[in-house]
Amino acid sequence: MSVIGIDLGGTKIKVGVVSNNKLCKVISKKINSKASKNNVIKQIMDVIDIVFTKDIEAIGVGVPAIVDVDKGIVFEVNNIASWKNVKLKKILEKKYKVPVIINNDANCFALGEKYLGCGMNFDNVVGLTLGTGVGAGIIINKKLYSGKNCGAGEFGEVLYNCKNYEVFCSGQLYSKYNLDGKTLSNGARKGNKKFKKIFNEQGYHIGKLLATIANSVDPEIIILGGSVSNDFKFFKKSMMKSLKESTYARTYSCLKIKKSNNPDIAVIGAAFLYKDSIL
Repeated sequence: MSVIGIDLGGTKIKVGVVSNNKLCKVISKKINSKASKNNVIKQIMDVIDIVFTKDIEAIGVGVPAIVDVDKGIVFEVNNIASWKNVKLKKILEKKYKVPVIINNDANCFALGEKYLGCGMNFDNVVGLTLGTGVGAGIIINKKLYSGKNCGAGEFGEVLYNCKNYEVFCSGQLYSKYNLDGKTLSNGARKGNKKFKKIFNEQGYHIGKLLATIANSVDPEIIILGGSVSNDFKFFKKSMMKSLKESTYARTYSCLKIKKSNNPDIAVIGAAFLYKDSIL
């Protein structure tokens, strides 16, 4: 089985082919997110055309948006203003004549980890993405749980400290100190104590977020991805301490926390949307 997986972001698109449970090739291209709806669709198709062959059986697409999974409608996409109520499934199926499955990008991240990543040996998995925002995909008893509006796992929107988790657990926290993630990361690697303290602070907040997930979903493993997770070693200690403080001892002792080790895992997960839909 050869399936195309697509990870659509606000500034770039990644397209890959998964065949026999292996990612064969990945193409990454920048997109003009300020273009018209139809132009953005054309940009996506141009990349698909590079890898599409007669052997392709389906296409899976992960988008940073709330979607109608059954109808394949993308209601809106972060950072792509022109995309409102896009019937992406219908558009792509008309051109490529294969089944197209649309889902949220965080769900694709979790699905990729479940099939070919850190979650392979677990039935109950949460994939948590920490970047410019916060998202999560939930696997329950080996199956992706998306909810009615594909909005399950939006833990970043949960009320926390009079704001929400996204403000404290994503890169948004760094603006409080007039810093960006790259500057903060580079400084911490060079031993800057102030920058390390900021990561300790963020680790505390991420720990509380993990506790919220653990206490509501009770997964076997939570896998962290996204740009913030690249500095896992700087916030891991405070994160685990914070998590332990807010969960039952049994929950904490049974829960595994891992950092994703594959930058293309969401592409893989998008491809596995098809397999997940037919099982």
